[in-house]
Formats: sequence, structure tokens, C-alpha cells
Amino acid sequence: MEDARRVRRSEDLASLAQSLPSELRRQATDLEILTQGVRKMKYPDGTRVPSKAYTRDQANRALEIANKIIEKVDEYLG
Repeated sequence: MEDARRVRRSEDLASLAQSLPSELRRQATDLEILTQGVRKMKYPDGTRVPSKAYTRDQANRALEIANKIIEKVDEYLG
């Protein structure tokens, strides 16, 4: 329970990654820039449905970055 109180709560990936190694900070920032923040995905307006707000290339790049982040986190926790 004590660890849960120390967890930062935010939807800003770059902010969450502040205290992490530089590679993870860079990847988090890249993903944040590419997706234009979580709000665009969570709260589409009118015709900006997430599946139409991004190109296939953007989606594939975002997935690639996210997978790299997961791999790095696994290494650090490993």
C-alpha cells in the first residue's frame, strides 16, 4: 500500500517518465508527440474518432514505440 501512495498519477507520458533513464524519457516523449497526447484518443470530437484521427503509419509507429517502452521497463524490472 505504501508503494501505491508514491506512484505519480498523470496522463502525461513525458511527465511520468521524468525520473527514468534517458532512453525511456525520449521514447515516452516521442510517443506523446506522435499521439498528440491522450486527450485526442480518449475524447474524440465529432468526426475525430481515434481510428480516423491517426494514419496507419502513425498507429504502427506508436505501437513500435510502445513495445520498445514495454521491453525496456521489463529489462529494468527484470
